[in-house]
Amino acid sequence: MHILFTRPLDDCSEMILKFKSLGHQVSHLPLLSVDKINHNETYQRAKAERNVLKVLEGDCETAVGVHSVIKKNKITVEAELFSLDGGRRFYEKKTSEIKNAKELGEEIGQILKIKSNNSYKK
Repeated sequence: MHILFTRPLDDCSEMILKFKSLGHQVSHLPLLSVDKINHNETYQRAKAERNVLKVLEGDCETAVGVHSVIKKNKITVEAELFSLDGGRRFYEKKTSEIKNAKELGEEIGQILKIKSNNSYKK
């Protein structure tokens, strides 16, 4: 599995090492603020993906991956969340109209929260 960390390196270096030791491929790419994105499709995708994280109250210790794709007027968001020990994986994928990107991210975050029974947080 390939996991992307978007937090500053100081915030996630321990988690990167932990997932590498479990055999996962890991990349680190700190991101800019969503508000500075001026390409609409990219903005909608970032909005959906970030809302998954907001619902999960994701921080540097939250092992979560979110990816979205837009085709025509639909956005598909898929996300996976790992337990703190990295041993359990929770997955969800849903599609909606682009205008509902924010709400779709929130919905997926809520589903993952329920599926994981908060095993991803201390």
